[in-house]
Amino acid sequence: NDGNGNFSVTIYRRNHNRDGEYITHIYVYAGSETEGLNTKVYYELSSPTEFDTYAKEVMHNIIYAVETGGQIYRNARYNDFTQAYTNSSRETAITIGAGAWFATEAKNLLNQIRQEDPATFAALDTAGIGYDLDHADWSTYGGDGNGNPTILKGSAKAVCIQNIISSQAGIAVQDRLVDEQMERYVNEAEALGVTDLKARMFCANIRHLGGYGAMEWVIEVCIEDGKALTMENLWTSMRDHTPNKGGNGVGADKYKTRHEKVMGWLNQYIG
Repeated sequence: NDGNGNFSVTIYRRNHNRDGEYITHIYVYAGSETEGLNTKVYYELSSPTEFDTYAKEVMHNIIYAVETGGQIYRNARYNDFTQAYTNSSRETAITIGAGAWFATEAKNLLNQIRQEDPATFAALDTAGIGYDLDHADWSTYGGDGNGNPTILKGSAKAVCIQNIISSQAGIAVQDRLVDEQMERYVNEAEALGVTDLKARMFCANIRHLGGYGAMEWVIEVCIEDGKALTMENLWTSMRDHTPNKGGNGVGADKYKTRHEKVMGWLNQYIG
């Protein structure tokens, strides 16, 4: 109720993926009496051009989906724990959380949870994780340097970490970190000359998967191909120039479904 007989309602674009006419059924309740009104509202759903709150929410949902959510939009596994060397020899440390924070990023996540809610962290820390944060080398935390994990899933330390990161404070910190991370990555892509929003968000996906160097390389090969820096062109250039399709590079076959899912969601939710 806005006063003076005027009423308003917020209609969220994320709930509607088509332009056109939407019929809204409005019911006014006055005591035991109900009066039904029918009204038609026509509005156009414009696509965002900036990485605003809505676009940030979309990117948030995408990253969680492709990292731990089983490639289902909006899915997330906040208590995820992945042993060192699970996917490649380069994974020298553990990876944790819905956004797949690896090595020193995992350390940062746990440190921020400790700072956000020290009492809960202390209560849940039954395996000396706080001590490890202050004394261990997190670039190889959970690995022996020779391809063998030293912290196994189901072990006391692994379960302890899972309890901490899936606590209320743990979930809040993960959500904040992924939003900050995606905003930084989107801005990095823009600084490299990518202006289209979907293309910048696609680059953030590449950056999260393979690091800054991988994102920079994809942009460079797309420019060398003489193509505009669109999402589709970045994808085809990355796919065509990846030297070892069976390897672990961002354009490898193992990530084909991931990139296709990301592009599909960006077309659906960004337009």
